[in-house]
Amino acid sequence: MKRRTVLRTQRVKRRKKGLRPLKILWTIFSSAMKLVVLLFFLAGISLFFTYSYHYFVNSPLLKLEHVEIRGANASLKKRIMEVCHLSANTSLLTLRLDEIRQIIEREPWVRSARVERRFPHKLIIDVEMEHPYALVLLDGLYYMNRWGEVFKQLEEKDSADYPVITGISGPGAHIQRQLKTAAHVIGALAKNNEGSGLNRLSEVHVVDDEHLSLYFSEFPAEVQITVGNFKLELEKLKRIVKHLKSTGRIQMVSRINLDSRVGAVVSFERG
Repeated sequence: MKRRTVLRTQRVKRRKKGLRPLKILWTIFSSAMKLVVLLFFLAGISLFFTYSYHYFVNSPLLKLEHVEIRGANASLKKRIMEVCHLSANTSLLTLRLDEIRQIIEREPWVRSARVERRFPHKLIIDVEMEHPYALVLLDGLYYMNRWGEVFKQLEEKDSADYPVITGISGPGAHIQRQLKTAAHVIGALAKNNEGSGLNRLSEVHVVDDEHLSLYFSEFPAEVQITVGNFKLELEKLKRIVKHLKSTGRIQMVSRINLDSRVGAVVSFERG
C-alpha cells in the first residue's frame, strides 16, 4: 500500500515536470501577443494624430488671414511683415511664435514684442517701440532711450533734434553708468522746466562720474552741476536764471557753477 502511494506521487511529479516547459512557453507567447497588441494600438494613435495634424495644417479652417500689429507706426508695421515673411498661405499651427518674436526684437526701433495666436485666423503682435531721448556721441551719433540704453545709430533720414551727450568714455559698464546718469538729468530737467527757461537743453557733457556740464540753446552759459545734489542744484539754477532774465543779463553769463558749498558762482563775460 505504501509502495503504491509512493509510485503515484512520483507519477504526479513527473507529469508536473513535463507541464512546466509548456507553461513557460505559453507565458512568453501571451506576453508577446500583449506587446504586439500594445504596439499596434500605439501605432494607431500615432497615425491618428499625424493625420489630424496634417489635416489641420492644410485645412483652410486655420489659415492665417489677418495680422494685427499694435503699438507700431506704419513704417515699422511694414518692416515687421517683411522680415517675418507672414503670408495668407501660412497655417497658424506652423507659426513659431518665439522665433517670430526674436526676429521682431532684432529691429532697432523695437524694445520688446509679444506674439499671440488668435484662432481661427488671426495673429496678434504687440510691440513696444523705442523712443529717442537723446543722442550719444561715441564713434558716431546714436539714439539713446530714457533708460540710458543706446539702441540705434543715427542715419541721414533720422531726426537729430535731441540733446547730445558728449564726453562718454571708459569700459562698457562705466559707459552704461554715465549714460544712465545723463538720462536721469535730462528727465529731471524735462519734469521741472516749466517757466524756468531750461527747456532747450542742447548738450550734456560728462566731465566724470560725479560732474556734468549742461548747455542750453537759450543762453550761452556752461552750467556745472554735481550729480548727487542735482535736485537741489536744479532749484538754485531756476532761481538764478529767473533773476538773470529779469535783470537783462542772461546773455552775458559765461558759466554757472552750482557745485559750490556757498551757493553758486556766476561768471560773466568781460565787457
